[in-house]
Amino acid sequence: MSHHVAPPLLHKALLLEFAVCAGPLPFAFFFGRFAAGGLSFIGLLLAWLVYHALRKEPFHFTCLIASSIPLLVFVRGAFIPFNSLIVLLSWGLLAAALARAQFSGFWRRKTLLFTIVGSVAFWWVSFLRSGNYESNLRALEWSFSAAVVFMLSERRSYLYTAMLGWGISVVTAGMMLLPYGDRLGMADIDGVTLGNPILLGLPAALVLLLSIADQGRWLLLDGYPSLRALLGCIWGLFLVFSTSRGSWIVALVGLLILFIFERRTRIPMAAFGLLLGLGMFAFASSSHMQFARHYLWKTISPDVALASKTTGRSEQWQAFPAVLGDSPVWGFGPGSGRAVAYAYSGANLQWHSVYLQVGAEMGILGLTVLFLLLGILIRNGIKHFADYDEIVPLLGTLGFMMYGLSVSGFDSLGGILLGLGFLGGHRSNLWIVRRERFHVVAVCSTAHGLRRVDA
Repeated sequence: MSHHVAPPLLHKALLLEFAVCAGPLPFAFFFGRFAAGGLSFIGLLLAWLVYHALRKEPFHFTCLIASSIPLLVFVRGAFIPFNSLIVLLSWGLLAAALARAQFSGFWRRKTLLFTIVGSVAFWWVSFLRSGNYESNLRALEWSFSAAVVFMLSERRSYLYTAMLGWGISVVTAGMMLLPYGDRLGMADIDGVTLGNPILLGLPAALVLLLSIADQGRWLLLDGYPSLRALLGCIWGLFLVFSTSRGSWIVALVGLLILFIFERRTRIPMAAFGLLLGLGMFAFASSSHMQFARHYLWKTISPDVALASKTTGRSEQWQAFPAVLGDSPVWGFGPGSGRAVAYAYSGANLQWHSVYLQVGAEMGILGLTVLFLLLGILIRNGIKHFADYDEIVPLLGTLGFMMYGLSVSGFDSLGGILLGLGFLGGHRSNLWIVRRERFHVVAVCSTAHGLRRVDA
């Protein structure tokens, strides 16, 4: 046997399994068989999860759960109970508990464990105070998703496979909703609204950045520059057509960070920009492109009122100083967010920012804990970039911070970004040792010449 050091490999069988689960969705939606498409996706996914659980393959099991997150946020509530995602993520954490030795790095990451315990406590107190178990329940999604992403980093090959699964999810969600709305990612089907632009835009922004950052290493595309450019263009088009301005901000800030700190990405970024420009030109006459231009102009035009640009978010930011002034230290308590937002801003909505929600519900104390966590992740991300030349953990943290400006980041997509942030300083399996079989060949001298002998 020989040994050599090499990068992780893609788990093609797992990626095929996920593609089999997701594949029927666009066809089912095209023919109007919405329930059949959603239920087939869930049924096939559960079948594969049970299969890997019976075979005691925790990394396969967890990888499929992580891959499915961007699609599950679309189908839940419509075809499966809304909180099914939390159940699946809980199974992922159970895998870490049952295979503790294989996920030893997860159990040593105290900051992540503290975040999980804190989110559970935050939800539990919210439930006790409000009497509604759904109050801040998404905080569990947030921390559990981060945990699942970090768990996969124990075997980088599974993490990279899950990331390509996110790319498949973006294309699947975009294709299945394409005929049903001009804001891609949101559809009006038989009077029922499905999805939200940011549910498509944020995963599209993430996989776009992953296709550029670290030369595409996190998608195992570092040896395929042309394929990276093509996939980046496709994901970029879905990002543009989502008309999600919050996702646009995440992508722009990420691209700016890459342009400043990763010089080797500047040429790929230029190639991607050219391809994306050609792609947008090809769709110039489509309604999706017209809506994208509309929302872009709505954002940058000086003639559009701020309230119209932010669709109610500006009123919440304007009301926040009064909220913090009336209860500065402790806030109004976990679970009070919607009521406080309505009382001070007049909108019966949850706070459209993680910072506003934490400040309103837990005051300066909660904001201090949140910024302390983000500060630790930024520090680890910078050190990781300096030590291992990988910028994705830093992009994950900064992406979450940008994401939290426009929506409450306490959800599974925010957890994916935060999970990447927790990878800072975790160098597990950057390279792996592979074994290869070989034959010992000897050459013997005989009276008739040289003869090969296999030992």
